[in-house]
Amino acid sequence: MKQHIKDYYASPALDQTKLKLLLGNDPRKFLEPPVIDTQSTKLGSLVDCLVTDPGEFETDYYVTQLEVLPTDAVKSIISTYYDVIKEFPLLDNDTTLLKVITDANYYNNLKPETKLAKVLETGSEYLNDLKACGDRIIITQADLTLAQTMVNNLQSTFPEILMNTNPDIEVKYQVPIYETIRSIACKGLFDILIINHSEKKVKIIELKTFYGHPLEFSSAVHSHRYDIQLAFYKELYELSSEYLLDYQIECYCLVSSSTYPEIPVLIQLTDELLKIGAVGRDAFTISASYCPELYIKMNEIEGFRDLLDKYKFYQEHGFDKDQRIVLDNSRFSMNWSGIV
Repeated sequence: MKQHIKDYYASPALDQTKLKLLLGNDPRKFLEPPVIDTQSTKLGSLVDCLVTDPGEFETDYYVTQLEVLPTDAVKSIISTYYDVIKEFPLLDNDTTLLKVITDANYYNNLKPETKLAKVLETGSEYLNDLKACGDRIIITQADLTLAQTMVNNLQSTFPEILMNTNPDIEVKYQVPIYETIRSIACKGLFDILIINHSEKKVKIIELKTFYGHPLEFSSAVHSHRYDIQLAFYKELYELSSEYLLDYQIECYCLVSSSTYPEIPVLIQLTDELLKIGAVGRDAFTISASYCPELYIKMNEIEGFRDLLDKYKFYQEHGFDKDQRIVLDNSRFSMNWSGIV
């Protein structure tokens, strides 16, 4: 990982991933430790690396000889054990490993020697990988093959983005931008910035991996709120020194599916969707006048500006109670549709 990317992750400025933890009614999630990478996020990061900074692959990734990595439970046990023996090498023995296994409540119904054998069956080679990989991320050959297939299809389908040779078009990868929004220090790491000087257009493109048909990507937008991310990035860009006043800004998701790697798609977010990502949408109810029980309730959708306001509120009042609980003194009204 290059130094400017390390500096980005080390910066205390607020990013969109952290900000989105304030969606909903439980601000305590904002203070929880970050979620450990899942297989899907690991694949996304690998594809990102191969597309935007392939020279860093050897620095960032280690390819194991294992065909399949151990289960999350075994990986956690082996990782904990490795942390112990790195600090205390003399504890590198089965007794220490068995204690880690017991503390992890791993198969409590099994005998100690059976639990130990079960962990070592898949965990011993993984321990060797941990010793060899250093700070690199461990992936399998199958992970790398899938990611490379996805990247090859992205490059062949969208050469103007990923293999640009047009001198009128600047393509920048992994661009960190730091700006202040609503008196809050914010940051964003842009996957791809394309500046087309002949058309006077700027394209902010985020690379997204997805499980499922690419034309069903709207479900991922809704669940991961990519509209917030792109609207947030658009505002960061407009505030930055990168911004060219008379250039039109467009926002896209470049989508590659792990189940359909041969059909990547480029999806532009409309102004309407970006507006929802920025300012959200109020809740409303559609009901039949002749029968109040027949209704459709459309919930409130929060935008990043709502979340920044919530962040400022919780910074002052603490992250233990929802903003509405505090402001309304725990007193509410209810109609047939729910709390109003």
